[in-house]
Amino acid sequence: MNVVGLITEYNPFHKGHEYHITKAKELTGANHAVVIMSGNYVQRGTPAFMNKHDRTEIALKHGADLVLELPLPFSCSSAEYFALAAVSVLHKTGIVDSICFGAETDDLDLLKKIAYILTDAKNTSTHPINHFIKKYIKNGASYASARAMALCEFIDNEDIKSIIEQPNNILAIEYLKSLTMLNSHIKPFLLKRTISSYHDISTNDYMYSASSLRKGFTEEQYLETIFSFDDIYKKNYNFSYPIAENDFDYIVAAKLTEKIHSDTNLTIYNNIDEQLANRIINNYKEYGYKGFNEFCMTLKSKNLAYTSICRGLLAILLDIKKSDMNEYLNNNICNFVKILGFNKSASKLLNQIKNKSNLTIIGQLSEMQNDDTLNGIDRMMLNKSIYADELYNSVVRLKYSNDIPNEYRRKLIVK
Repeated sequence: MNVVGLITEYNPFHKGHEYHITKAKELTGANHAVVIMSGNYVQRGTPAFMNKHDRTEIALKHGADLVLELPLPFSCSSAEYFALAAVSVLHKTGIVDSICFGAETDDLDLLKKIAYILTDAKNTSTHPINHFIKKYIKNGASYASARAMALCEFIDNEDIKSIIEQPNNILAIEYLKSLTMLNSHIKPFLLKRTISSYHDISTNDYMYSASSLRKGFTEEQYLETIFSFDDIYKKNYNFSYPIAENDFDYIVAAKLTEKIHSDTNLTIYNNIDEQLANRIINNYKEYGYKGFNEFCMTLKSKNLAYTSICRGLLAILLDIKKSDMNEYLNNNICNFVKILGFNKSASKLLNQIKNKSNLTIIGQLSEMQNDDTLNGIDRMMLNKSIYADELYNSVVRLKYSNDIPNEYRRKLIVK
């Protein structure tokens, strides 16, 4: 049996994702696709447009065989930790032979070269590229910008600058770094992205881009086409989705007020440095009339990226601390994984994971209430995930006045 791993968000699922699954199986010769997907919060630091259960069901109907959930702290972290956790879970399952990811380039060898240099630099403080990175940071650049400029000086290739500025290339490099760090047997395959860029919001190819698809839901003339792609879109529209970051405004505003008036040091939270903490403290009163998006734009500066600010605010809301992340990273990263759903034809994958992996496999969440398999940092991370999911569900219930089930009542999705 040949299994390919896919790292995804499906925020929401579109035709490009369906193409990715099909081509990944074709390129790797895989019989099955194991997907590790972000849950109810995504990498750009926002709540998911559609909940993880609906996205799982759509994915299973369009080619995925098994969907696993990426643990919460990493699903809304920087590309480096997002990739490391996702690759780690795929590696630890013991059943994944290859990984297939999209990128704006088809030059896998060049991406591997960049990944090797950055991995080496991370492990060796005296590596020459670290000198360039420090130089640019000193001149006011963010770490990401400094790293990009340093690579341009370090590698003699005219395509480097454009390659390392593209979001899918950045993630691809991080996937390759993670494979190296884990000494993984998983073989990487590259699928060049040719339809709709990551940030494309044109309506011509809106079914091939998550940004465009989210935009399509705001324009009534596109709804029937979207609904025809999968009936879940029509069934749950204005019942459990769409969800946007501004739907969380009252909760975020209350949380910021609580933390600031209790003199909490905001730098204890993941993705928040001293500069961002000071900007939040000096501007938090504006949140009430600006909302999440505008508030993030207020905090944005030359070396404070919008997505980093989003992740920081989300870390405060969900109580994700740097100390927790560090302990988790030092504790073999992911020691458990939650199954979101699977196809009956691929049920044997679960048996193989149980036989080949040391991961604690979580199916029905209610079964874990009195289970002492997880303890310490793993139990704490699971509890944070449950809290975050219930917060998301509360927002959905309030927005649409419905009675969606809590996470303990959710059943595994089996197609």
